[in-house]
Amino acid sequence: MASELSSSRFFKKDGLQVLLKTVSYSKDPIQSMGGMTIVPDCLIAYVVVSEKNILPQSRKSLKD
Repeated sequence: MASELSSSRFFKKDGLQVLLKTVSYSKDPIQSMGGMTIVPDCLIAYVVVSEKNILPQSRKSLKD
């Protein structure tokens, strides 16, 4: 999905651009269940939440 968002091939030619950033509590690499390693682009402490930001959260990271 990240490659499709970055390529913008399914977006209108003059439409909004999508800037995809990975966010975490630390800059430590994170390994997905499928074995892919992701290094976060920025820390959650520095993210300004607005109506334009969407921050999905995985169930694994939920703290009950």
